[in-house]
Amino acid sequence: MKSSENALTAIGCIGLMALVGVATYATMELSRNVFDLDLGTSAVLSFVFGLGVPAALLFVPLSISESKDRHNKELGDFYTACWDRGVRNPAQQWDKEIIELIGKEYGYNASGALQAFKKGQKLREKQKAKAEKKQKAADEEAQRKAKLEKSRAETSELSKETDIASHTGKDKYIAALKQQLDEARSSLIGIRDYAESIKNNYVQSELHGPSKTDWAIAGGAASAIAGPGAGAAVAVNAQAENARRQAEWDKNWQHRVKGSVAIQRAAWAREAELESQIEQLHKRIDPIEPKLVDDRDPQSLFANIDIQFGKPQITEAGNVRVSITTQIKEECAIAGIPAILDGSLNVFLINENGTKIASGIYNAPGYNCTNLSKVGFQKTDSKVVMLVSPAKFEETNCGWTVKAEPRSLWLIEK
Repeated sequence: MKSSENALTAIGCIGLMALVGVATYATMELSRNVFDLDLGTSAVLSFVFGLGVPAALLFVPLSISESKDRHNKELGDFYTACWDRGVRNPAQQWDKEIIELIGKEYGYNASGALQAFKKGQKLREKQKAKAEKKQKAADEEAQRKAKLEKSRAETSELSKETDIASHTGKDKYIAALKQQLDEARSSLIGIRDYAESIKNNYVQSELHGPSKTDWAIAGGAASAIAGPGAGAAVAVNAQAENARRQAEWDKNWQHRVKGSVAIQRAAWAREAELESQIEQLHKRIDPIEPKLVDDRDPQSLFANIDIQFGKPQITEAGNVRVSITTQIKEECAIAGIPAILDGSLNVFLINENGTKIASGIYNAPGYNCTNLSKVGFQKTDSKVVMLVSPAKFEETNCGWTVKAEPRSLWLIEK
């Protein structure tokens, strides 16, 4: 629609340019060949008529359009005035009389008022239909955007589960904590370096004192240029300025000390916070590091999980949610040592033809958790899994089934 409007605008501009050119040429030829005018006069007339004629031709439809707008507004106002007085059916005598009486205020006679009311009625119906169409388009666009936002949120939900599933074995419990530990260590080194630089800068500053002018050199230079008197004056002024700077330096000594001490204390406080954070992270990470992990036989581990699926439900964005309940069938062990079965499953929505039409990921509980009593498939766990599909669904199908496959499974020592 937009491209067609742009094309019509371009054609109109080309046509107007052609009209200006024709009018200019015709005026030039007529003034020179028929009226025998000189070149300068012909040029002026060509300019005036070349622009004036097209402008007049443009003004005419514009004037007609403005007149039509005024007329439609008057019809609309008249119809509204009648409607506000309760007029609904111009065929009824009372409504007809009210139309005629109000019509006099607008300069209509009896028949003209009735026609104006009917025209105003059609105009209002047309405007209402146009407004409803516009509102419908706006509502549809809002729904489309809302659905798109929902789709992004649901896709993001799957991305989050995918990221969790990428951490396998001991990394599931401590990878994020180890990253926090590295960041804390780096911050601690930085704050210590900063505190040391503040201390060194203060010491160096106190050792050097304020900047001073060598009065002997300054006086000697002035003496060589302007004579002994000038040299003596410069030397005295330099000594006075040095004395003033030293006095100012001594006066501000306490402020410098206080500023340096305040910065040092803030650095020490932050250093203590980081050291405490590092200590707490080690308390969580260190017990997990030596644990045995066995991921050699995922199929047998998968066979030890009892999985129940709920009924698939269509989401607002056209994806599918399904509830999943898991529980281990038998206790697990690594070489006779009690162990926990943990990991993630790929979950698929299957149509009646056996084709996978949507997919998601089920992660057993325990991401970023170092309390191993709360991780894996030890207890009955129920959660809703998002199954995302490229082809968005509008309603469920009784032929759909849900299936799970091992994605990454392992045993970890209790």
